[in-house]
Amino acid sequence: MLIALPNAMAESGKCSNEGCSSEQTDVPQALAQFSFELYNAISKSKSQTENLLISPASILIALAMTSLGSEGQTKDQILATTHLEGIENLGTNFKRFITLFETENNEVKLKMANKIFGSESLRSKESVILDLAKYYHAQLKRLDFGNPEAARNVINNWVEEKTEGKIKDLIPSNGISPLTSMVLVNALYFKGTWKYKFDAKKTRKGIFYIG
Repeated sequence: MLIALPNAMAESGKCSNEGCSSEQTDVPQALAQFSFELYNAISKSKSQTENLLISPASILIALAMTSLGSEGQTKDQILATTHLEGIENLGTNFKRFITLFETENNEVKLKMANKIFGSESLRSKESVILDLAKYYHAQLKRLDFGNPEAARNVINNWVEEKTEGKIKDLIPSNGISPLTSMVLVNALYFKGTWKYKFDAKKTRKGIFYIG
């Protein structure tokens, strides 16, 4: 597994002798620690011959968004597990992080999108909804989960659009029921060119060894 942080993200958490820049955010350090712990936990349930691809940044952001609507021990445990406890102005930090995360030029395209799909009957705390939009760029869309298939299609279509067709049918059939209250979605899209392109003419058949 490869965990890579774009330069903008890696540098954003550093301070020089002149002090810390206004772009500083403590989120990358928390992400790095959370990423390795998450990989270690998941890899224990996988065989050494299986491929493993995860997006720790997506999971971290989803949990941070979840913490906004939580209280007490639940919130404390989320922040402790993600190593986000003690970070002041957490929302502002994530807003900067998400902005730094997104990159688009001739060689690299990296973008992220967050969305909350809530039941039409769900009572939501207005301040939480406003903070999700302000800090995580996550807008709330009301759906009729009484019609699970229609709701599933709306969510899947949104994910497919944000990933430029790379992820389809994220939520499988029967993945949503009339009892569903909320679905929080993070979509991550990456496309980049190789710095050192592989020469296809040098390809040859051979035995592939693992480990």
